[in-house]
Amino acid sequence: MSSHKPEQYRAYAAATGTVAKTRQVVMLYDGAITCLRRGEIAIREGRIEERFNQLVKASEILMALQSSIDFDNGGEIATILHDFYTHVSRRIIS
Repeated sequence: MSSHKPEQYRAYAAATGTVAKTRQVVMLYDGAITCLRRGEIAIREGRIEERFNQLVKASEILMALQSSIDFDNGGEIATILHDFYTHVSRRIIS
């Protein structure tokens, strides 16, 4: 795991107070996509540890997105998103 994790969490915590919720979701999606692309490159280049680290980061982002779903107010889309995040998470670890 990265040694910069506390810095990343502090940056995320600061962003939650200043960035609109919709923008936060977009930023998380962008981060997950970036990690998956880096993981794919690492796989092609045979860098197993880097692949692992990038896929873990992508999985953590998906878990954060999934845990923030508001089932009380989200209606059908909340269930759809939950199922989507579950499917993508399973694909990452398989």
